[in-house]
Amino acid sequence: MNLAAYLKRIGVNARQSLRTDVASLALIMDAHSREIAFENCDVVLNKRISIEREDVERKLVCDGRGGYCVLL
Repeated sequence: MNLAAYLKRIGVNARQSLRTDVASLALIMDAHSREIAFENCDVVLNKRISIEREDVERKLVCDGRGGYCVLL
């Protein structure tokens, strides 16, 4: 995963002193929920939906699109 690209996508400055603590997790979760909305375009268009890590990263980070819920 390209962490720097993900942080940029959600508007978190990668130079901030992020740590492995609750405060950093809260910051990332807040930014993610504000910047990446849910969408169901692929479902409506009958497109293949993949939950493979690379495909999800491409959709959210590279393509700048929203996420989706998958019921397993």
